[in-house]
Amino acid sequence: MAKRSNKPAKERLPKSGEPFSIIAAGLTITGKVESEGMVHIEGSVDGDVHCRHLTVGDGGLVSGNVSARTVEVLGETKGTIQAKKVIIAASAKVFGEVIHETLVIESGARLNGYYRCADRVDPAGAVDVRQRIGSTDPKSTPSSRRIMPPRREPNDRPLSARSNGESKSLH
Repeated sequence: MAKRSNKPAKERLPKSGEPFSIIAAGLTITGKVESEGMVHIEGSVDGDVHCRHLTVGDGGLVSGNVSARTVEVLGETKGTIQAKKVIIAASAKVFGEVIHETLVIESGARLNGYYRCADRVDPAGAVDVRQRIGSTDPKSTPSSRRIMPPRREPNDRPLSARSNGESKSLH
């Protein structure tokens, strides 16, 4: 279970010279956010976030891909999270893919999507899972793409139940 620090805020701040950015409640940023240090989001970001350490606060929202060494979500994220360590707190809502080396999910957290452990995570950049689903790029490997089942209409019957006697191969 993730533990929240009881240290005063002053002690949780980065060491001198280490970049630290806060996106305050009520502030909305549209576009990419990049930092060499720590980022704390209480407002909202509509775009990708790349930093060393990201905290999405209780009131925070990130709609985009996240890549960092450490990601702690107390608020809401929509998109792919790619990090060595991901902590999803009890108050969090995560919609999308989580690629991690270490994952902590507190009781009560909501994860709507999927997650996978990687032996080594490169926090250099998260891939938009929405672009990968159903990808037919011939250069992509089978393990790097997800293929969605064909969409069926309500009136569709299985191939074996078609009355015209026609058989079709799925391969």
